[in-house]
Amino acid sequence: MTMPETRHPLKVFLCHSSADKSKVREVYRYLKKRGIQPWLDAEELLPGQDWALEIPKALDDSDAIIIFLSKGSVNKEGYVQKEIKFALDRALEMPEGRIFIIPARLEPCDLPRSLSKYQWVNFYEEGGAERLLKALKIRGEQLQRVEVEPFSGEEVPLVLKHSEGQAETLVETPRHTSKHGKLDTAIVVALIGVVGTIVAALIGSPLWGTLFASPPNPTITAAAPLSQALPSQTSALGPISTETVSSAPAIPVVFNPQPDAADYFDALGVPMRLVSVGEFMMGANSPHRDAQIHKVSLRDYYIDKYEVTNVMYKACVAAGTCESPKQLGSKNRPSYYDNQKFANYPVIYVDWNMATAYCNWRGVRLPTEAEWEKAARGTTQSKYPWGDVLDHTYANYGQDIISGDTSEVGKYRKNKSPYGIYDLAGNVWEWVSDRYSDTYYATSPADNPSGPEDGLYRVVRGGSWANTEYSVLSAERYKLQTIPADADLIDLGFRCAMDVIP
Repeated sequence: MTMPETRHPLKVFLCHSSADKSKVREVYRYLKKRGIQPWLDAEELLPGQDWALEIPKALDDSDAIIIFLSKGSVNKEGYVQKEIKFALDRALEMPEGRIFIIPARLEPCDLPRSLSKYQWVNFYEEGGAERLLKALKIRGEQLQRVEVEPFSGEEVPLVLKHSEGQAETLVETPRHTSKHGKLDTAIVVALIGVVGTIVAALIGSPLWGTLFASPPNPTITAAAPLSQALPSQTSALGPISTETVSSAPAIPVVFNPQPDAADYFDALGVPMRLVSVGEFMMGANSPHRDAQIHKVSLRDYYIDKYEVTNVMYKACVAAGTCESPKQLGSKNRPSYYDNQKFANYPVIYVDWNMATAYCNWRGVRLPTEAEWEKAARGTTQSKYPWGDVLDHTYANYGQDIISGDTSEVGKYRKNKSPYGIYDLAGNVWEWVSDRYSDTYYATSPADNPSGPEDGLYRVVRGGSWANTEYSVLSAERYKLQTIPADADLIDLGFRCAMDVIP
């Protein structure tokens, strides 16, 4: 005998900006009264719960995501964009025609281009809330195992009154009045704030696991923050709030519960820097036989301020997503990866697949070769990230192969690109996403090149502590097999990049 499938209420994640929270809280109540199971951080998170674990779990468990948009949220960089990217990645896993992402405008504003294919709902126009309920009902029917219960109370349409230049108020326009001709006060109070919480959750959510360009169902495991794991660790990187990478989170944090933080990425302990859209001259003429100079145009993107460190990579291993480095020592340090003394030193003995897995776990990706070079040189054609002069006060390079080794990331304060990114010359070679071809520059597209479609080798950039000044030139390229021999990994690391969603 076949047992009937258990039906459950439609689970809807409310994504919002913190500035809109009061309105979204009322939307939460509005939906809950209508048999829907909305998830709002301010309502669902309990004291003592780990928000970095609970929010991703709720988002991944959702049947639909409502992205609440206002002028302020649309123009925010960082966590807002990452939230949207997570929703888009989830939508790609679904058959065509499914309702999953619902943009909801709280006021007249432009939709991000990435959301423009989805029909939106306007909460400042009459009938908007009813249209939203119809969409959610259809979503419930698509899932078959979920249901949207009919509202048993007196229906009151929800309208967000918007006046340009004035504070917004959320009011309900009654279809029915009491026998005295007045609107039921209880209904008004219950529905007043409907629009505010949705953008903050999405804004505070994405880039975890699949927001992330990799495994569709990443495993998130809670662990103590890495800053707590290294209580006595000191660093050349400066204050934890802006520079220190030892505060990297122990899970791929992609939700930001502190939207007022000065720098979202610094607050997460994995600092990234914006490289702005535009053209630059990539490559150089002689002696770079495989790197002829040519013009390249790139979109906006973020890239890690520092090379990925032992402590940052260890968090991915602890989460069960990344495998440990192939060796735990370095050239002259038998204890390196597991030694707290070297927590802020670049992780080594990681092949291309391991580097890719780590970036995907964090919700980001490896940079392309073009992105890496622009991050190093900016729009100049300087030889090195800082200019054309090089000596051993600028970078960790040219050390004796017997006695040399890696250095703490950010130690060389002169080794800084025009975008404020460190160690793009020397210390360790860095994987990029591109496959290698010595003729690719001659045929590569001018806009956002991503490398050849096939090939045995991947590109590495930046030189290392063991290489000469020639290898640390910003235009210098080298190739390695995706899984090179251990001997090739002793001075090889990586950093991650992330798209900026328009």
